[in-house]
Amino acid sequence: MEEVQAALTEGLQRIRTAVQSGTEAASEETGAVAGGIRSAATNAERAEKSALGGNHEWSTPGSGQAATPAARFESAPESAETASSATLSTAQSTVVDPVPSYPAAIYPAVPETFVSGIPDYQLDDALTNLSGGSAQRLSRFGPGAGFSGVYNPETGQFLAYPSGNTRYHDGRGFPMNLVARLGGHGEVNDTFTAITGLPARDSVGFVAVIRDDGGMGCRWSSSSVNNQNPSFAGREVPERLRPGIMDGLEQFTGRRVESDT
Repeated sequence: MEEVQAALTEGLQRIRTAVQSGTEAASEETGAVAGGIRSAATNAERAEKSALGGNHEWSTPGSGQAATPAARFESAPESAETASSATLSTAQSTVVDPVPSYPAAIYPAVPETFVSGIPDYQLDDALTNLSGGSAQRLSRFGPGAGFSGVYNPETGQFLAYPSGNTRYHDGRGFPMNLVARLGGHGEVNDTFTAITGLPARDSVGFVAVIRDDGGMGCRWSSSSVNNQNPSFAGREVPERLRPGIMDGLEQFTGRRVESDT
């Protein structure tokens, strides 16, 4: 660019001098000056080409030659797109599978049978749908462990405590809330009605025993509770009420429950 500027300045001075000499001389000098400026511009262009890529002509990318400004500009978006695609591909290949979801709860998040504010000691080693945790508590016991329970047919609520000779499967001691094998239903019913506020005489009593296969078998006799219920006669839970008890136990313990009689 400095060479072109110098040629232009010199040419203007020569033209002014020629004008003073006459019109013909001025015309000839103007042509000569224009030629000198074109020559300077050509030299400058060649110098720029050499700096960008040797003495080659402007060319498209490849074969080690310099690209034209237009070619470089047009290739930029493509390069950006390629880089973006590569980044996305890398990100996708490194995505870690989400943590597998846990199995669905075997009962609703807040069942209608739940009662709030139950003291912890009343839930110790209990099987119940008044609160959660029965499946975990049942895991402390092995085959032969028995539970005396009471059930309200109207609300579907139940509560059962370990009874008789039941012990933890690891032999570490007596269960919490252990009740007697005979007369234990009455004790369970007292706690059940205190928690729920339901009439004691509306309860029915049952026994659930863990089988060798881990399932549970139900028995239906209770003198201390069933004999007090005015809706049926005798000490056996009526057959029409038994499915509700077994369904509740299955739902809240996760075990298969069947009738032993």
